[in-house]
Amino acid sequence: MGIVQGMMGRFFTRLLLAMMALTTQSVLAQDDLTGIWEGMLEIAPGQGIEMHFNFVRDADGQLTATVSSPEQPALQNLPVEDVSFEGGGLSLGVAALSGSFAGRLTDGVVTGSWTQPGSTVPLTLRPYVEPVLTAADMERILGSWVGTLRPNPDDDLQVTVVFRFERDAQGEFAAFMDSPDEGTMGIPVDSVGMINDELTLSVNRARMEFIGTLDGDALNGDWVQASRSLELNLTRGEYEAAGLPLSEEQFARLEGPWHGQIGPLNLVFRFERTASGRFAAFFDSQDQGASNIPITQIQLDGDQLTLSAAVIGGSLTGTLAQDSIDAQWQQAGQQSPIALTRGPYVPNPDLTADAQRYLQGTWRGNVTGADLVFRFAATADGGFDTFLDIASVGMINVPVSGVALEGQSLRFQINAIDARFVGALSGGQITGTWTRLDEDTQITLMRD
Repeated sequence: MGIVQGMMGRFFTRLLLAMMALTTQSVLAQDDLTGIWEGMLEIAPGQGIEMHFNFVRDADGQLTATVSSPEQPALQNLPVEDVSFEGGGLSLGVAALSGSFAGRLTDGVVTGSWTQPGSTVPLTLRPYVEPVLTAADMERILGSWVGTLRPNPDDDLQVTVVFRFERDAQGEFAAFMDSPDEGTMGIPVDSVGMINDELTLSVNRARMEFIGTLDGDALNGDWVQASRSLELNLTRGEYEAAGLPLSEEQFARLEGPWHGQIGPLNLVFRFERTASGRFAAFFDSQDQGASNIPITQIQLDGDQLTLSAAVIGGSLTGTLAQDSIDAQWQQAGQQSPIALTRGPYVPNPDLTADAQRYLQGTWRGNVTGADLVFRFAATADGGFDTFLDIASVGMINVPVSGVALEGQSLRFQINAIDARFVGALSGGQITGTWTRLDEDTQITLMRD
């Protein structure tokens, strides 16, 4: 079980990583369906999937359509095989979903039903309107807004949400979302619109939408994600994490990074002082792409250290020595030993300067139809980072560790997906074996 699996399942990243956005079009006339029409398809009581039907006319003037769901990465631009629109009556057939729709256009709204094997549910389609934000509205919302979500009303877990509305160096408007409790910062907000005092924004990466009412320095509304709606009230202001209850002497004993390993996963605990002088601590699992997860509770009684990270449901108990911590990590009912050593984690300590110069750059390969992109790069502090991108499944910046080059033999592993590579250099390519989940595949990596 991954160290941050609890966090990923709880909130943002049960997702992981839908980056496609739908092209918006306007409806030309009430008797012409051309454009995008949206509706909410109920899949269970109180749960629904947003559906977008995109109608276009081909060169012969025939109406064609595709269907997508902004919330479902696997449901994008599916063809609608049977499109019929006559006398205000609309019928559609979507073989990929084993479904069909029948409805009637009245007063700018198509009211009808969606049918799949064993069920028929109401579905109403309305023209999709792209959110618009005027210059005056931009000025009203510029700045940082901070609020707290309770993902599960039955427990006490709270997650801080920050929306930031900014202008860049060129004066262009930009919006971002942060989840500082999860160490997730700078997620782009894909659309922002306001009608009167009602603000609507969407974040495709998290497959969420926020709808709230602006009242001075308050923005109160609802967070909608995965067909669930949660109250979210935000206040204008800068976010700052609460300080940890440590004395100066206790903090001095802990200050700095500490690294250790559980199974194949490399973990780092960092004890730092904030700009305002508060004490803070963070947890990183670079192999899983997680960083800056805040430590929410800490106690140092003599040499006995206990700490916890509420958002991932993890805790550590151990004995502090001068440069080591002998500890146990607990999460999801499981306990694992971990020996922490003072100092930063170095992901690729075995690479010589010559090996770094040879590998630096981008290398590409293909495994069972998926394009793999490996990026080797020297860092400003003298380190050497390697990342893997698999764009087809939304995986970007997955850390690669254990990179070693001995003669012509290269090896490395990707702990986050339980994969490893062993190969040999030959000119401008690397040929070897990619192993994942105990399955071997031959792959050749070519330098860009």
